[in-house]
Amino acid sequence: MSSKKKLIGVPTELSSRIDTLANYLKHLPVDIPLNPTTSSYQFGLEPDHIAEEGYFFAANKNLESCFETWKKPKDWDGSLEITERGKRLEDLVKMLRVALKNETDAGSQKFLVDKWVERLISAAKRLGVKIPSKRKIVESDSESDTGITSQQKPTISSVNKKVTQKRRLNPNATTPEDPVVIELSDDERPITKSTLKPQDTCEPKSRPLKQASLMNWAQKFTPEELKAQRDSINEKREEYAEKETLRQERMKEMKKAKVREQTKARVAKHRAQKKAAAGKHGQKSAGRKAKKELVGAMSSTKEVKDLAEILRPKGAGWRKSQTGKRGGVIQKRHSRINWYHPLLWYHIAKLAPSYRFSAHLLAKALHREHPELFQRLTKGTIQHWLSKNGNGWSKKTLRNVERHSAITASGRVGILTPYPDLVKTIKEKLIGLRKSGISVNRGLARSIILAVIKSKKPELLADGRFKCTEQYVGGFLDSVLSWSTRSGTRAAAHIPEDAPEFMERTFYRLVHLITYYDIPPGLLINMDQTGVMVLLTRGRTWDEKGARQVDIHGTDEKRAYTLCVASSADGDFLPFQQVWSGKSARSIPSKEALGYWDARDAGFDFAWADSKKATSHFSTLKTMKEWMVQILRPYIEQYIKHHELPPDQKAILYIDCYPVHTGLDFRTYVLQEFPNVFLVFVPANCTAVGQPADVGLQRVVKHHIRQDNLQWLVDKHMAGLSEGLTPSQIKFTTSLPVLRDAASIQPCVNVFEFFQTLEGRKLVQKAWQNCIIRGGFNLSGDCLTHRDTKAALRKYLADHADFREEIEAKIGRFDYGDKIPGDSTNTDDGEMADDDEIDATDVPLEFVIRDALGVHVNLNRSVEFTVDNVEQDPEVGTWGAGDAMHENILLYCEDGDSHLTIDDFVEGEPEM
Repeated sequence: MSSKKKLIGVPTELSSRIDTLANYLKHLPVDIPLNPTTSSYQFGLEPDHIAEEGYFFAANKNLESCFETWKKPKDWDGSLEITERGKRLEDLVKMLRVALKNETDAGSQKFLVDKWVERLISAAKRLGVKIPSKRKIVESDSESDTGITSQQKPTISSVNKKVTQKRRLNPNATTPEDPVVIELSDDERPITKSTLKPQDTCEPKSRPLKQASLMNWAQKFTPEELKAQRDSINEKREEYAEKETLRQERMKEMKKAKVREQTKARVAKHRAQKKAAAGKHGQKSAGRKAKKELVGAMSSTKEVKDLAEILRPKGAGWRKSQTGKRGGVIQKRHSRINWYHPLLWYHIAKLAPSYRFSAHLLAKALHREHPELFQRLTKGTIQHWLSKNGNGWSKKTLRNVERHSAITASGRVGILTPYPDLVKTIKEKLIGLRKSGISVNRGLARSIILAVIKSKKPELLADGRFKCTEQYVGGFLDSVLSWSTRSGTRAAAHIPEDAPEFMERTFYRLVHLITYYDIPPGLLINMDQTGVMVLLTRGRTWDEKGARQVDIHGTDEKRAYTLCVASSADGDFLPFQQVWSGKSARSIPSKEALGYWDARDAGFDFAWADSKKATSHFSTLKTMKEWMVQILRPYIEQYIKHHELPPDQKAILYIDCYPVHTGLDFRTYVLQEFPNVFLVFVPANCTAVGQPADVGLQRVVKHHIRQDNLQWLVDKHMAGLSEGLTPSQIKFTTSLPVLRDAASIQPCVNVFEFFQTLEGRKLVQKAWQNCIIRGGFNLSGDCLTHRDTKAALRKYLADHADFREEIEAKIGRFDYGDKIPGDSTNTDDGEMADDDEIDATDVPLEFVIRDALGVHVNLNRSVEFTVDNVEQDPEVGTWGAGDAMHENILLYCEDGDSHLTIDDFVEGEPEM
């Protein structure tokens, strides 16, 4: 339970203090300014503060701001100052009442009154507030002088009552304008000190009471006199405001003068200390003289003005000619120096070997010999240029030196510059897509750029030198449109430290099953699910930098499906199963879909997820049962028939720890309907090293499909242009039924046919071989059936009694169940991880296969828009590049002229 005491309403003692404060503020002295225009009082409760912290926090925050408590000195005693009177102080009282009324914590209410209300009451008292006493009926001495209590005095109500009774008895009584004599009874007559004598029992003499109307004072002044009084009061207020303004100005000037005096004193003290120490450490010391003789005197030359601008293409004037042109980006002045420029790198490379590539010594030498050029170069920057062993420059640095810039690449400059209409058309198309809410990524933008170029300037692509790489597209979006990616990141699952131990035990489970039941490698099947995007869009897009609202259409319903990728250790590649979101047969591709009957002939299965979430296309228990019946059973029966094996031949299904796989329903279903199939699970979070589909197959499959999807997008755009439509009129459909029939089946058929070839079977075998197990083993069919592996199994069983006992406790001495260490804590989703596009679509499939599986193949796959050379970056994966076709988008210019080269700096200055 909470320790705070909750209450409803405001306690009486706290409310009375608020009333006291209101009374004091109402009777402040008249010499205090009334509602001045230059006021810091803005009392009120901020709604955001109330929503975040509550009424107590909002009131406390507002009072601290209005009374400027942060400006108080450290020794402040907590007293407050009230500098004005009028309407704003009424707002203060209203705010305090609202805060106390809505604050439910008793401690916070009391703290607010103690901290602010009491201090404000004290401040009002210090100003000399005088609260007028109530009007008295009897004009006599005070109660302290008479010694008579209030209960003994006649009240106004009692007097009025007797007057009224007397008028009723005597209708001819005087009118209110006539003087009235009020007679009091004996017990109502006031007793004064003058009438009270020692041992005097006589009744005091009565005298008439003086009663005045509250409005009688107004009859003493004429309107002109009242106006004169108000003008006088306003003049005094203005005079006081002027005096206060002058006083504040004098205080500011005095404070500035004090700061100046303190600064002068501090500088004088520093100079005196420096002068006193000059004999030992000054300019004339022996150490300084020796240093000058050794390294020479330091130059006092200042840094070259606008060095960062001079080292850019066309010098400082290039950006000025481009900024804001044709609605382009407003370019800022360059602040970063291009150290890789030949003018500067010549000196760096010359001195580096002399100082053994020491970043510290090299920086000092450059500062000493060329301070006008290297004044801003630090040792930290040089450290980034060195290789890991520190004995030379890194490969990345040498590439940057060759390109003359760390942020640009080599090659032809601005190939689209001479064609402004072409650039304008591309820009209009891309901007139109973003306005319609379509997610724009590099693949989609590349398809649009290629389609526009092929329709208007096909000769740019004829010689094959310009491939419009995805890196170029990213630079185009960044530089020409001033767009940037707007997306978040998420952490990926990490491989556990004990993964080798888990994988070793799983390996020996497979070996034991294969050995004991004589299972051939072709009946060891691995299956995994992967997500495939039908349209090259996702929940991120390129858009204007700094845009607050980034709308993306087509993300409410995923334009994607789950693809089940299965293979055997013998190199067989099983047909695909496509899982679509939905709850009926209308959710899967129709029979008129492109490639539908080819897929059916190949044995494909199309299923709908029937998930609780309508848009989910993840595999469910329903789709897994269908995969077992439609894909796995026909394959096993065909394999048994082709190899003349017994009908009860055993097989192994090797799958990951996806919750559907490890669920009791699925395991029970397999045990009852497929008694000859053993389930073996990949240890949790070990799929990256122990599952063939993740190790090498899925990346190749998805890259193949993405390239086909890119070609489909280009063809659709070209078809629209051939029909006479303008680029702004061509719209990419985001309809899931249309995309499902047009661009989902044929790419899968193409990649399946590829894996049925001899090269494809070798890739499958290589993926199983790349699943490395501790001790020099792997999951390839040859290794699983080798006699050395069987000998290692016998030794493992002898060394691990718990493993052997587990096997014998389940099925017998030489048999074992399907329980895998780590199943109870599995966290693999086994599904669509929404992986990033690590492989650009312009990268040929041969390079992806070589990078993923380490196999050099010659596929002779003729795919349009792929590059000739490929570079590898450990952070972003494989991407298209190469000196022959890469575009230097950061040197993009409007006139199309080539820019500066190393020959332009013969004399050390660029030729303009």
